[in-house]
Amino acid sequence: MKKCRIIFLVLLYIFLLLFTLVMEWLAIQEILVRAVVNLCTLGMTVVGSAVFIQVYKRGVNKEEEPDKPKEMAQPVFDREIYLAFAKEKMLTRRETEIGLLAANGYSNQRIAEELFISETTVKKHLTHIYEKTGACGRKELQKACCRNPQEERADS
Repeated sequence: MKKCRIIFLVLLYIFLLLFTLVMEWLAIQEILVRAVVNLCTLGMTVVGSAVFIQVYKRGVNKEEEPDKPKEMAQPVFDREIYLAFAKEKMLTRRETEIGLLAANGYSNQRIAEELFISETTVKKHLTHIYEKTGACGRKELQKACCRNPQEERADS
């Protein structure tokens, strides 16, 4: 969308420049026609400036406030505990990365953006993680990776 507005802005200014040059070349003598031409030029300048300001403000706002992950209601899992859990369950390096982000509440889209992969790839890795850990979803994955191995032995 931003690209379209910039292209529109550039085209508008090119048209404005050509329009002004043609009117000067014609050297309009009638006052009424000259007034209409000047009002059209002024109108195009105002529209172009408004588009430019809008594009600039959106660009500045994005630079100042990049997309941040949503605040988690639950505490962030300790990386060391999760790494031990992943090693125990024989997760691959990529599955470990994705699983840690998923356990911390990141959405599939956010994980894909963080790791520069597609959402489909994230879904496939999550499926493998769930199969290896016996979890049916993120909440069960969170519970499983936080469970103390001694508690599991006591339950058996």
